[in-house]
Amino acid sequence: MPPHLPLKATNRQKANNLLLDAKSPQPRAFLRTAVYTAMNRIRAFLFPLLFLCSAFAHAISVADITAQLRAQHAPSGRFTQTRYLRGMSQPLAASGTFALDGETLYWTLEKPFASRLRITPEGVSQWQDGSWRTTGQTALNDAQTRLFLAFLRADSATLGEYFDMSAEGEAAAWTLHLSPKTVLMRQIFRRIDIYGGAYVARVVLEEAQGDRSELFFQPEP
Repeated sequence: MPPHLPLKATNRQKANNLLLDAKSPQPRAFLRTAVYTAMNRIRAFLFPLLFLCSAFAHAISVADITAQLRAQHAPSGRFTQTRYLRGMSQPLAASGTFALDGETLYWTLEKPFASRLRITPEGVSQWQDGSWRTTGQTALNDAQTRLFLAFLRADSATLGEYFDMSAEGEAAAWTLHLSPKTVLMRQIFRRIDIYGGAYVARVVLEEAQGDRSELFFQPEP
């Protein structure tokens, strides 16, 4: 018989004796060692398994997010915007309402001053004296306008023109990471993170010069 088998039997018998003999001088130390060894082995097996299961459960793609947002009705509700500027101790805050109607976004600023904007793929118009008046657009402003509209419309085609995109999370709580890939966007942004679930809930824009903006959306039910 191989020499290691009696040793195993001896150890097993020793464990049994310690379990039965409560007055043994070493039962607690022996059991503590045995329990720790067993727990370490379980952790070594279980943790990678849980991590793997979590990765599968939370996996989501850019296409999944796009499909999920487009399946909802066009959002409308309230927004708040906080802008952190270099050299300023206090951030700038703004708030108002928004409404997305097809390819048109109506953006009504209430604080710190009143302003109404209409944003379409063609450009930006401002409500003045009872009518919409087109504002002057530079190439930079036009790109920013298209980008802003693409956020809420889940327009991955437009976003893909300017950014490399990656996604993480799950359907109820996902994050879309945007990394600028064009010279124009690299001049404006360092990165953009979009957070959401059924709708876009938060957008964080980190600008190339060090400023940062956060947009929070509260869609109406």
